[in-house]
Amino acid sequence: LKVGEAISCNVMIARLPTFILSKFSKEKITS
Repeated sequence: LKVGEAISCNVMIARLPTFILSKFSKEKITS
């Protein structure tokens, strides 16, 4: 595992809650 791959993986994991939250709020607004 390269350092760059580990960093990008950590960034994806860090963005996951924000992504889910925005997706959930969008669905809540549309419905």
